[in-house]
Amino acid sequence: MAKIDIIIPAYNAKATIQRALASIACQTLVEDIKTTIINDGGESYHDIVRRFKPLMEIDEYDLETNKGVAYARQYGINKTQAPHLMFLDSDDELAGMYSVEFLYRHIVKKPETEMVIGRFLQRKGEDDFVEHNINDIRLHGKLYSRKALKRNGIQFLTKRYYNEDLGFTVQCNSLLKAVESDMNIVYFWDDTNKDSITRKNGDISYTTGFDGYTHNLRYAISKILSTDEKEETKKAIAVKYLMGHWLFYITSLTKAPEESERILQYCKEYYKEIFKQYDKQDIYLFLTLSHDAEIGQAYKTGFFKGVIPEITFFDFMKEIRG
Repeated sequence: MAKIDIIIPAYNAKATIQRALASIACQTLVEDIKTTIINDGGESYHDIVRRFKPLMEIDEYDLETNKGVAYARQYGINKTQAPHLMFLDSDDELAGMYSVEFLYRHIVKKPETEMVIGRFLQRKGEDDFVEHNINDIRLHGKLYSRKALKRNGIQFLTKRYYNEDLGFTVQCNSLLKAVESDMNIVYFWDDTNKDSITRKNGDISYTTGFDGYTHNLRYAISKILSTDEKEETKKAIAVKYLMGHWLFYITSLTKAPEESERILQYCKEYYKEIFKQYDKQDIYLFLTLSHDAEIGQAYKTGFFKGVIPEITFFDFMKEIRG
């Protein structure tokens, strides 16, 4: 049986998927890898799969209708069984022949490891590349323990939303404890599709991107709050992403003011659902302690670039608490 499953969700991706598969076929650990394509209701890849079968273990599952990438990834998890798994998008590539080996060697050294995080390279234009170090939001360049995912009940929100990685990765970051990092670039993310909805209005889509952001967070954090994690830890996670909602809201006031009211309503819904079990005064004190650190991190990552905050976090809190 394979030691590692690589799951590829694909929708009408014949123009790019052969490049993705070739990057798997040349892996030093190819004999330990099984590749599974989840055809999300589009054109068939049977002829491509046939060509790659002499080079590696590969299967394809066909969904009758287009369900969305989160559904396809979860379907792939459910249909595979190797002890470890990773994801590769149909228009991306593993960065080199040692990519999987770089990640898997951490499992060999420490079999109890639940997640390994590698670095990845993002192509934003013909000569525009961004190197990501240890990025805990994207799925790119990560290897997961199937047993750890199952033990913690970590799954994708399979409804069709944008920012579909977020619900899964927030659960992983919060619930998986034995985490290793690898400083090699293991994944190449081709982010040059200018029609992508997530890049309209700059780096953030305020029409559908925030919708996916908040729904995935509500899903993930509701699950985290139901675990036996320490209360202070759970509260800190809920607060961190409440601050994230505020950052999106104040950015929308500058970049997409026509959407700001709808985003504010989503912020109210997040607060109502996630903080209903906490005392308001207790949460306010906790937020006060968290405020400076989160704001400093937002400035450090460039979130406020080109934006002058028009409402303080504490005025935002008064607004959403009612």
